[in-house]
Amino acid sequence: MACTTIKKIVPALMLAATSVISWHASAHHSSAPHFDKSIDLVIENAAIVEWKFVNPHSYLYFDVTNDEGELIHWRCESTAATMLRRNGWTAETLAPGQKVTIKGEPARREENVCSLTSITLDDGTVIGRTDNVAGVIGADIAGSIAGGAAPVNRPVKLSNGQPNISGTWLTLSFGPGSKGGEPPPNLQGSPTWGGYELTPEGLKLAENYDVRFDDPSLHCHPINIIEGWNHDQNVNEVFQYDDKIVLQYGYVDFVRTIHLDLDKHPDNIMSSTAGHSIGRWEDDVLVVDTVGFEQGLLLHQGGVHHSENMHVVERFHRDNEANELVREYAISDPDYFVGLRTGVDYMEMTDVPYVPFNCVELSGANNQRPE
Repeated sequence: MACTTIKKIVPALMLAATSVISWHASAHHSSAPHFDKSIDLVIENAAIVEWKFVNPHSYLYFDVTNDEGELIHWRCESTAATMLRRNGWTAETLAPGQKVTIKGEPARREENVCSLTSITLDDGTVIGRTDNVAGVIGADIAGSIAGGAAPVNRPVKLSNGQPNISGTWLTLSFGPGSKGGEPPPNLQGSPTWGGYELTPEGLKLAENYDVRFDDPSLHCHPINIIEGWNHDQNVNEVFQYDDKIVLQYGYVDFVRTIHLDLDKHPDNIMSSTAGHSIGRWEDDVLVVDTVGFEQGLLLHQGGVHHSENMHVVERFHRDNEANELVREYAISDPDYFVGLRTGVDYMEMTDVPYVPFNCVELSGANNQRPE
């Protein structure tokens, strides 16, 4: 039986540099708090046991045999199935019994776990973490990351007179800051807190937040109505009715209802992640007012919180020339930060259908706070 070779390559300069970076500073990259990016891990003669093609992260399970003949069980984290599917990956892309070489970065708090960077098949084919595998290993591409051509002959207005914003939309604001939205991720966390001026109570919560364990996205939580709308490259879907508009978020199958038949919020609102939204059309702009939130996170990587008193006003409109859905927003929360926070994000029209996220959390002890 061939024994496994496991190599750890640690660039000296990189190791020295990463040793002085705080967790908050490195949190701009979603994997940095969980995997040691200063080490290149190479595992040869790995036998695939299972390929779990799921969200928020797919996982490859494999066995290796060490020099003493012991069978060691490994798992390595890959990208979300939603994103991989657009590059041709399927649940059958990697089959049990295949012998491969794994390259990755080791987990910080759990043995025999890694973040996958590439797979080398037994014929020498190298597949990167997010490579398009169509035609490489027999997979059929399910669509491009841009989503294909936008629907044609789409009416500007619906029969009820509402501007037509219905249908499926794919984010152009991948993560905060890429095309509008919140500040770039490297501004999240201490000392800038993503540009938010925090109140003493907000600062206390932010400083006690540890992204390694407290990040709600680790636990299939939609985060909040702002970040969830453009978190990863999921397809959102909008449904329009005479008395309401329903927003189906692609991320963790989160659903919001915007009530068009109410002039004010009810007196007794049950606090929730979505809050309570009422909307009205001002010409061709949908103005949405939302209150009634449960306490949560505004910047899930940086630890900026919001209270139950957060107030969000959004303005949605369709850019007919660009086939884009534009959302401007303004956020206030006197409990946890000072002033009014504004931003904008963009969705492009797509013919790629909404696919349920079906979140399955498999990260294990690496993302659990030590007792």
